[in-house]
Amino acid sequence: MRPGTVRAVEYRIVPKSDAASIGLTTKQLPPELRASSQLGMMKCVDDRGSKFTFVGEARHLKKLLANGKASDPEGMKPEQLSFPVVLTGWPKAS
Repeated sequence: MRPGTVRAVEYRIVPKSDAASIGLTTKQLPPELRASSQLGMMKCVDDRGSKFTFVGEARHLKKLLANGKASDPEGMKPEQLSFPVVLTGWPKAS
């Protein structure tokens, strides 16, 4: 992996109603995610091995899957992602 990148190790699309299972309340979601029926979720590691969970609109995850960036072993730059919620670690219930 390149320094300053993250690599997705698991990704999925979940109903917005599952947000509580990863510890997010509706109030914690930004307005654009409150209006979505589905959320895209990626469990990632960075170049140092730290774990993060990115949550955003399902269409952004679908785009990363379609263009191959979600599975790039070299990683992606976090600022290039359109996931407004970033959680440290991987929620156990997700």
